[in-house]
Amino acid sequence: MEPTIKNGDKVWLSNYAKGTSPERGDIIAFTGEKESISLKRVVGLPSETVVIKGGIVCIVTQAKPQGEKLDEPYLAPGTVTGPDGEFSVPDGRYFVLGDKRGSSLDSRAIGCITRENVIGKVTKIF
Repeated sequence: MEPTIKNGDKVWLSNYAKGTSPERGDIIAFTGEKESISLKRVVGLPSETVVIKGGIVCIVTQAKPQGEKLDEPYLAPGTVTGPDGEFSVPDGRYFVLGDKRGSSLDSRAIGCITRENVIGKVTKIF
């Protein structure tokens, strides 16, 4: 998650209140394979399509079928997202990406994260 979260940083997690869910831009902690805990940023929400083309991430929704470029001010200058692809986000799941895109094991490789696997939202970084 560099440059946002560096090795050795500690984080404070907040549970989502009953009836709330992760939002785009949230950094979430979730359980993955072998019950390991990962931290990634929510990019795609349920029922959306995430399109990566030419290093740019776009979000396609029913309201914006042509897609809308995702504003990502948290990325280091010059960061390019790849490879190109189109990813449909099923209901009850989230598409997550690491901020260090070139070496992040995220939804491009492991698929979308279920709501049940989300532990909480990162609210503070120490």
